[in-house]
Amino acid sequence: MVEIGVLGVFAGIAVAMSFFLAYFLIVQVSKKNSAVVWLGLAVLAIGLRIAKSIIFFIFYEISPIGLAIGFFALASIGPLFLTYVSKSRHRDKKISSSILLHFLIPVVGAITCFVITPDPLETTLYESATLLLSGYLGVILYRHLRFQYETSEEKRWISTTLFVGWGAWSAFVLQHLAGTIVFYAYGSLVASAFIFYLFMKVLQNPPVFGMKTKKVAVSTEVLAEVRRSFELDRVFLQTGISVNSLSEQINVPAYQVTKAVRELYNKSFPEALSHFRVIAFKELISDPEQSNFTIEYLAEQSGFKTTSSFYTAFKKETGMTPTEYMESSQLKTA
Repeated sequence: MVEIGVLGVFAGIAVAMSFFLAYFLIVQVSKKNSAVVWLGLAVLAIGLRIAKSIIFFIFYEISPIGLAIGFFALASIGPLFLTYVSKSRHRDKKISSSILLHFLIPVVGAITCFVITPDPLETTLYESATLLLSGYLGVILYRHLRFQYETSEEKRWISTTLFVGWGAWSAFVLQHLAGTIVFYAYGSLVASAFIFYLFMKVLQNPPVFGMKTKKVAVSTEVLAEVRRSFELDRVFLQTGISVNSLSEQINVPAYQVTKAVRELYNKSFPEALSHFRVIAFKELISDPEQSNFTIEYLAEQSGFKTTSSFYTAFKKETGMTPTEYMESSQLKTA
């Protein structure tokens, strides 16, 4: 019983810490980066899920409202993490209907927990929510490995988010496998450890969230160098080009390259690459000497690494598929 009490105290501290961290991210840090609101909500959700566990392993029972809140928190962690990562990339403050759809399962499941509370159903719902969380984390990991970040700091922080997410998931899996209440309590301890880790990362490196960023003027020399790289040297044709590799090539700090691209083209570095690659593709398909080559080959010659990334970028730039664009161009010249 003493062991349970000690675990409860440790987990309780982690819950309090998660609430404080969520407040800090949502109220303070979001002034600099609105995407962090979603991270704060994800931290809050993990804290609420741990709180539900504490009540269960100390009092051996929990009310329907507690079960409902615990399920809603657990099932919301994945959508919240996914939205945070998406908003961090696109800098979009709008809440679309597609985002709200992700929270349909948490709402329906929470209502079910509150209204119908037989033990087998509760267990199935919680296990399903944990499985769903692994799916969301898998999608985030897949996108993370394929995405080209503007800065190494942003990439490191998304990596940290994934680490915490998978850590919390592993803790919840441990609880599902628990054969005793003590083992179940240790699952809460594992989840709490990742909350402590996240808290320390925030304290150690707040600039990752944009707390201490300041405007740095980009010199005309840097602007000219970046413009030359894109428009004359056509660095976008290099399939492995990144903001860091271009930074090394032209001997300009990566953050200044990013700012210069934003100032010159009003785009992020990856967006600028896609933009110029689409232009290069249009030039190739308008050249009669290239007419015998496939779309995929020309896309590769334009700098695109994969066919899927090409089709996505082209559709975003033109509002048409490559085939539709080519047919439209032929009609105009006919």
